[in-house]
Amino acid sequence: MKRPLIAVFGSSTLRRTDPEYAIAHQLGRRLAEAGADLMTGGYGGAMEACSQGCHEAGGHVVGVTVEMFEARGGPNRWIKERVHTPDIYERLRHLVNRADGFIAVPGSVGTLAEVFMTWTMLSVGGRRPAPFVLLGD
Repeated sequence: MKRPLIAVFGSSTLRRTDPEYAIAHQLGRRLAEAGADLMTGGYGGAMEACSQGCHEAGGHVVGVTVEMFEARGGPNRWIKERVHTPDIYERLRHLVNRADGFIAVPGSVGTLAEVFMTWTMLSVGGRRPAPFVLLGD
């Protein structure tokens, strides 16, 4: 049976010392323990924390990277499957269309774009129905 693939959106600027980093790590771990795999934007912060937690618990980690962010540094080391996209639009399209469910943790502009696109596509029937959870304030 196929494991569900859950997309997690969140801040790329979280540091290991931030309380939200620990929450994202625990989220990744719990998803894997529940039998799910993980898909994130593939870089640092919440994406890295969640990826590490998922990997440590035996889950498969997909990172959807984008050319325009490569100058900031490569993908996090917990990624086991990398999907590299040419632009931010294709990255969003891949994240929204491939996932079986979504969780957004606190973030910034990028997270807002992911939440908006996901919510829009779910609301207008632009993709199959899926769970969508906003975690945090």
